[in-house]
Amino acid sequence: YVFCLLVQIYLTDTIFLH
Repeated sequence: YVFCLLVQIYLTDTIFLH
């Protein structure tokens, strides 16, 4: 569950950055 959360946060962060 923690890994999924981290991945989701990372993905959203990348989307926001790009």
